[in-house]
Amino acid sequence: MTVRVVGLFRELVRGSTANLPGASELVGKLSEEVAGQVLRYLGEGVPIIDVMEANLDPIDGRTRLSGGPSIETNGRWVWRNDLRYFVEKYRLGLPAEFLADVASGAPKLSVAERAQLVERWQEFREAYSHATSGR
Repeated sequence: MTVRVVGLFRELVRGSTANLPGASELVGKLSEEVAGQVLRYLGEGVPIIDVMEANLDPIDGRTRLSGGPSIETNGRWVWRNDLRYFVEKYRLGLPAEFLADVASGAPKLSVAERAQLVERWQEFREAYSHATSGR
């Protein structure tokens, strides 16, 4: 299974980001119900890379997000830690393929499965790096 990256926005990635959507263009695209489903889905993610960095909310330009670039996964998708914040605060639109997966339900991972995902951190980092490089 190919790991997909979700929740990357032009404002969050340094360098060549022409292929990424702008966060401000996606505000309010999710209903409250769907946003709630997405938040529950993301809440099942496993932290695999912790980044000790705070970044500014690119939409309001004031709120500091601690650990925003940290990466989480459920084995199917990889996302930044701050995606939950953006979905909760702004109900940012996300790709239909991801939303279909959300609708089918978050995978319930055992402790052993969660540990296996952590062991595969390099695979997830590479998928994330590829998505942010614009290749």
